[in-house]
Amino acid sequence: MKSVSLEQKQKELIEKYGFVIHNVFPSSEYEILWSHHTHGLKENFNHTDLEIVLPIDPQIVGSVFHGMVDLIKDGESFENKLTSDKVIKNYSVQLVKVSDGQRDLIRVVLPDVNGKFPSDIDCSDIYKNQLDDIKV
Repeated sequence: MKSVSLEQKQKELIEKYGFVIHNVFPSSEYEILWSHHTHGLKENFNHTDLEIVLPIDPQIVGSVFHGMVDLIKDGESFENKLTSDKVIKNYSVQLVKVSDGQRDLIRVVLPDVNGKFPSDIDCSDIYKNQLDDIKV
């Protein structure tokens, strides 16, 4: 069986779907935020790449991103919205433009189990941290 390099696999995914998802996990116990993000949306769909920073299953992230890309292909733009109910059925999410230092991203900010966002006083801690790295 022939092994495929990571670079080749990414190229195949971009050719098939138009984008690839990277799942970057904390490198130390002191880091809180994860970074699940896309590459290829700008080049293939003229849309800013997406990011989720919660410690959630990469398959769930993949489902969210694939659903969003389907909407983008149908003409939806998540560029300037603050809140959207089109990303996850029966849930609103916040969309925040951020920069990772090299490129802009649209961060998908998810509510906690009680529907609270980071700006809400009683938001669960891990969900509250979704915007901690953004300089105001």
